[in-house]
Amino acid sequence: MRVIEALGALVMLLLLVRAASPDPKATAAAFPERCTKLEGCGRVAERHPHRAGPEVPLKLRTTLEGARGAAAAWVRALPRAEVLYDAADGGADGGGRALLVHARVLTFFWGFADDFWVRLSCAGDGAALVEAQGQLRLGVGDLGVNPARNQALLGALRAEARVGALPPGECKG
Repeated sequence: MRVIEALGALVMLLLLVRAASPDPKATAAAFPERCTKLEGCGRVAERHPHRAGPEVPLKLRTTLEGARGAAAAWVRALPRAEVLYDAADGGADGGGRALLVHARVLTFFWGFADDFWVRLSCAGDGAALVEAQGQLRLGVGDLGVNPARNQALLGALRAEARVGALPPGECKG
């Protein structure tokens, strides 16, 4: 009987974790301005980078849509990830066009939700610029998961560019 009670308590805890971190009602179609949870966030961006290590925003010699497609495919392939938003956001600096991918990624056992954003815009030199931010929804620390996810995305896109897997072209926003 104690086993059943323990399993029941575990199920209740799992349900509480999920209920306490719901998806936004209307998915914000904008890349966050900065990290709001300093120990639970990693940001590789031109403005307000945080826990980025040596990473800087990635410049790719491809079209804006080509960069977005590669980033979205990588995010969709993550275990326990669900893309919540994948469309133009229209909020690029300088009046240019930016594309955004926003996903929810759940931790393995407890199902804690992290938000993961990828912003794609055109740099002044004709390259596609990739910025990323991962942030937990609940709690304080992320054990380095979000900065590692940012690094993995940028590394995967770098590898695709190296082998010529991205469509050729110039980024025009």
